[in-house]
Amino acid sequence: MADRPMKYEELVQQLGAPSLEGLQPVARQQQDLIVSAVGRGGDEPPQLDLEPIRIDDEVIGWQITTGDVEVGIRARAVEKPAMHRDRIVEIPGRVPEGQRPLARPIAGEPQPVRTLRRRSGRRVRPEYIFGADDRQTYFPLGYPWQCVGILWVRPLPTTAPGWLVRGTAALIGSRTIITAAHMIQWLIWDLLDEAPRIRFTPAVFNGTSVVGLTSLVSHVVWNADHEQGDDVTAMRLVQPLGDKLGSFGVMTYDDDWEDEPYWTRCGYAASFGSVPERQTWFAIQDDDSDGDGWELEYEADTSGGDSGGPVFGWWDGVPCIIGVHSGGEEEAFDTNNVAAGGPFLTNMVQWAWDHWE
Repeated sequence: MADRPMKYEELVQQLGAPSLEGLQPVARQQQDLIVSAVGRGGDEPPQLDLEPIRIDDEVIGWQITTGDVEVGIRARAVEKPAMHRDRIVEIPGRVPEGQRPLARPIAGEPQPVRTLRRRSGRRVRPEYIFGADDRQTYFPLGYPWQCVGILWVRPLPTTAPGWLVRGTAALIGSRTIITAAHMIQWLIWDLLDEAPRIRFTPAVFNGTSVVGLTSLVSHVVWNADHEQGDDVTAMRLVQPLGDKLGSFGVMTYDDDWEDEPYWTRCGYAASFGSVPERQTWFAIQDDDSDGDGWELEYEADTSGGDSGGPVFGWWDGVPCIIGVHSGGEEEAFDTNNVAAGGPFLTNMVQWAWDHWE
């Protein structure tokens, strides 16, 4: 690959204007969720009830309660791979057959940015907005934008009250995704010895996958003792969604790229509902060693729900992830948003490729 990412003008010159020619979203009537439920005995069919999914006290959807029905599967933990700090890894991206990469996605419907507040009315600022909020919504059809999706984690047993954690994840293989390690409630998993149920749905727009796909997660790389610089975990999907949608490449960040506007970050912030948003062509201002990884610091705008989203650049017309968004960082005289990256990220991805792809 080239020794640096592409700049915007170079990318557009190579790929041309974005076009959705030959791509069609799945019709809504084809996206109805079909659940196969097996009762625990007797001739009576299981009874299905619905319970609300809430974010900031607002009902954003409904899920099936699981009183007498087992819906989904529990993820299994696999041991965190050994760290090789000097190992430079390049994982190639895969463009789906019959498509070409889109330098930028089709613009989505503008969404109002909702201010999150505590019950007392005080404003919540879990991460940072720098000046005006520069995030833009988009329609997630076409490569690589369709490779990013919403990750739902249910950390408690099915007998406990409903609690769903929501973030962002991205495909980096046929059946492998990466996200932030803090999406998993490791302490609950460890204390209860009961794994969470996890689902990844790519290309969600207004609550529906425009590609009509979703998958449960079967395996999670255990990373309970992470810091912000290694706030990354890989997950194995039951369904090989990347065969149809393609996948990002992954690169080890090089500080020679510092202060250059090469990067894009996208995710599913809760304040935008269930519409994806992105910020493009920003710079990474600094990188610091932290834990087993590197903190990649930037002033791209983020908020709750963006955790786990990819930070990526373009090499030879193919998008490659160099970091996974972790959250905000406040230092003595500075505030930044931070992605986890460096050799820890690429070593974990290489391990997942060696075992799952």
